[in-house]
Amino acid sequence: MYPGVHASAEPDKPAVLTARTGAVLTYGQLEERSVRLANRLRGAGLRPGDHLALLSDNDPRCLEVYWAALRSGLYITAVNSHLTPDEAAYIVRDCGARALIVSAALPEVATALVPRTPGVRVRLAYGGLPGHDDYEEALAGSSPRPPARQPRGADMLYSSGTTGRPKGIQPPLLGEDLTESASPLVTLFCALYGFDPSTVYL
Repeated sequence: MYPGVHASAEPDKPAVLTARTGAVLTYGQLEERSVRLANRLRGAGLRPGDHLALLSDNDPRCLEVYWAALRSGLYITAVNSHLTPDEAAYIVRDCGARALIVSAALPEVATALVPRTPGVRVRLAYGGLPGHDDYEEALAGSSPRPPARQPRGADMLYSSGTTGRPKGIQPPLLGEDLTESASPLVTLFCALYGFDPSTVYL
């Protein structure tokens, strides 16, 4: 289920707990922040079927970016944080990313991507990096109101590249509204593993 379901029922319930810092991201915060980012991306001209790439360490904001993409009908590609600048740039270019969101915890690769990815039109960084707009400022300046329609986006995963360059796997977008039906994977996992609203994932 998308965060809005839980945000409506229990907005103060933790969605993410960060063990090393004790920081909490609630479902209400996840919903609002992902909506704000979705509106920022739409305001920048991204439309369903466009691509967004994410280069980050293990950070709760990854989930904000993920849900912003999914509720905007975008493809989202997570770029492996262990790649070299040239390897990461290849994936960003190959997936056709119009937006790139990076973490300042990976400054060398993130900064090196700027001249290597000229097709990117929107660059945001959480933590602050030269050549990028500030992620928190982008969210603060965007509307918290969900769009009237939220077409479901999808992950665009890349193979490991054992026989050459990594290859992107782009599933079709079906045009269904994120708020009207659960993801097929969520439905499957609920049936197989008994996932319910009290399930905790480590």
